[in-house]
Amino acid sequence: MGRFQVVPNAVAVASDRLVAIIHAETNGSVTVRDLVNGRIHTVSAAELTAPPHVARLNTSSAAIISAATDSQWGLAQQRKDAIAAAERF
Repeated sequence: MGRFQVVPNAVAVASDRLVAIIHAETNGSVTVRDLVNGRIHTVSAAELTAPPHVARLNTSSAAIISAATDSQWGLAQQRKDAIAAAERF
């Protein structure tokens, strides 16, 4: 794992999940968005690690992912659920 900055739009790993940093507080808590399911939650900065090779996302891809709206995340979730249901057959 490499080093990274805890700044908005940076990509990190929290609890084995790839996340985008939304906001860092001075008390060490960090608001993040899970890049798979869109869930927004708070973690300790100490829990964050750099992703291996930043998951090979380029700057424009990371910016697009972190700027996704709630409706875009909702659509992505619906698509994920549909794919999961199709895989069961």
